[in-house]
Amino acid sequence: MKKEKIIPTAFPILISILLFSFLLGFLYRYDNKYTYDCLQPVSGTLVLSEENLAENGVYYLTKGWQLYPDVLLSPDDFAGDHLPSSYMQTVTIGKHSSFAFDSPSRSTSGCATYHLTLMLPEKTASYMLILPEIYSCYRLYVNGEEIASVGAPEPKHFMEKIRQTDVVFTAGGKTELLIAVSNRSHFSGGMTYPPVFGLPNEVSHVEATRFMLDIITFVLALICTLFSLYLQLAFRGEQNLLIRLFFAVSLCVTITYAYPILFLYAEVSPKLWYGIELAAIYGSYLSAVMLQNEICGMEPVLRNVSTGLLAVFCAFTLVFGLLPYYPLWLIKLFGISTVCVKLITAAYLSYCAIHSFVSDQQNSRILLVCTTAFVVSIVFDRLFPGWEPIVGGWPSEYGFAAMILGISLILWRTLSEGYRFKLSFENEKRQLTRQIAIQKAHYQELNDKIEEAVRLRHDERHHLQTLYNIYETKDYSRLEQYLSDYVLSSMPKERTLLCRNLIVDGMLRYYETLCSQTDITFFCEATLPPSLTITDVELSILFGNLLENAYEAAGHVGCEKPFITIHATVTDAALFLLIENSYAVSPKKDSGRFLSTKHEGYGMGTRSVSSIVEEHGGQCVFRYNNGIFSVHLQFPLTA
Repeated sequence: MKKEKIIPTAFPILISILLFSFLLGFLYRYDNKYTYDCLQPVSGTLVLSEENLAENGVYYLTKGWQLYPDVLLSPDDFAGDHLPSSYMQTVTIGKHSSFAFDSPSRSTSGCATYHLTLMLPEKTASYMLILPEIYSCYRLYVNGEEIASVGAPEPKHFMEKIRQTDVVFTAGGKTELLIAVSNRSHFSGGMTYPPVFGLPNEVSHVEATRFMLDIITFVLALICTLFSLYLQLAFRGEQNLLIRLFFAVSLCVTITYAYPILFLYAEVSPKLWYGIELAAIYGSYLSAVMLQNEICGMEPVLRNVSTGLLAVFCAFTLVFGLLPYYPLWLIKLFGISTVCVKLITAAYLSYCAIHSFVSDQQNSRILLVCTTAFVVSIVFDRLFPGWEPIVGGWPSEYGFAAMILGISLILWRTLSEGYRFKLSFENEKRQLTRQIAIQKAHYQELNDKIEEAVRLRHDERHHLQTLYNIYETKDYSRLEQYLSDYVLSSMPKERTLLCRNLIVDGMLRYYETLCSQTDITFFCEATLPPSLTITDVELSILFGNLLENAYEAAGHVGCEKPFITIHATVTDAALFLLIENSYAVSPKKDSGRFLSTKHEGYGMGTRSVSSIVEEHGGQCVFRYNNGIFSVHLQFPLTA
């Protein structure tokens, strides 16, 4: 990289790192169950007083759970002062992701019982407990009474199901929570997400906020998916590939964020759903890489290698999610693979963004900033593994959202420029078609003149012979009459000149001819000099667009006594133009601009006219009333 490029490249990177690091640091501290400032259980017991509950009505139970591995216990095993004889250990929820507990000698499948004693105020009150997904079936007991179950954890009636459970119960004093969990086929096992406990109103408020954010994210992703699907039908050409890739990203994100909503309302089998979810998560990475490859114009070798490796990993994640059994070594391999894929993807996307920025490609600064945010999120995801969001998302989700937002902005700008170019091209094509028609009419007129001259020359010798014969007879009166008739018949017809300016005259005569063919009354009074300080191109755009609009409006079906009137003159070094025409269909406006009758969106002709007038410091006024549309413009003609 050249020295003069180092500082311009490093500056947006450093600013993005600082800002996004501050954002993620703030979220890590205040939107994280593990860093939330609340009392935690100690050795299986959490003591809460009325003052504690009044001060803080929500508790995230992350630490101090009693775990009895390899057994499914019931409330009878804890009756009275009797304690189970099974081995017990105190665990932090989320530290271990399966029943293997990071021991190679243990199986990831199995069962376990979680136990927690709550010392609540003696006065009976209502409390709420939220259990996120527990892998992959369980029964919940409160004070010896079963109050919820998902699936069936008992070996004889084993059935795996997954969902979030929200329960409200009344209790006072000593309250025991018992969760018996079984897992046979999922790669995770037991409680991996901390439960939420507290007063119903407080817990419901937090849960409603989280659910609302999930819904908003899902709806936005769904809107992007449907909108990109619509754009595929509306656009053709090179941009269609970008739209298809953006559709793939949006679809993957939509599928990913559908799961929290699904698990809240229904019990589903975890095997198929989590396989699809994993494929969708890394499918979004694949689509994002393919998008950035296209935007940055990367070399074919880099495109093929990056997309090929990610495509293989996406297939691997789908197969991994559907496997019937997960040995510990495979789970660890999968975990290491996901870390490597995220880091390699972040590094490659950074290279693409820096390459685009150094190459001075369009929108490269946006891409560089958003990609840097994604890289920072991946680093945070590895540096702070103890992150369980309360209402928001994980670091990688924020980073990915930032990158997709940047790509969306770039795609939108690209499509907007393409649409503007399309409209501009259509307008130029229409003007060129009009000019060709005018030239053809002029060519036909010249051709008629040439044919007339050839005819006259062909007849000239016959006239001379006739004149000579009359002369020989000395019939001078007849000779005089013949010469008089010959002179009158051979005189060329005068060309009608509507304006001394040839550019304007050509367009006026063209539309005069069209009006005569369609029974539109055409009146013109144009006293413009042969040359003006305004360029011929601008003059052609002004008169061409205004005359075309007037002709189309006056020629519309239902227009009674159609007419077009033009007054154009130069006075005191200023151009004055007034064009009036009849119309049958009233013009439509939106935000002060006329809508086109030829395509969707705003009219290009009136906008082009207004732009030229404004550039010359003039004024342009459009009025329409009682079936008459008028355009009055004036601007100074500089020397």
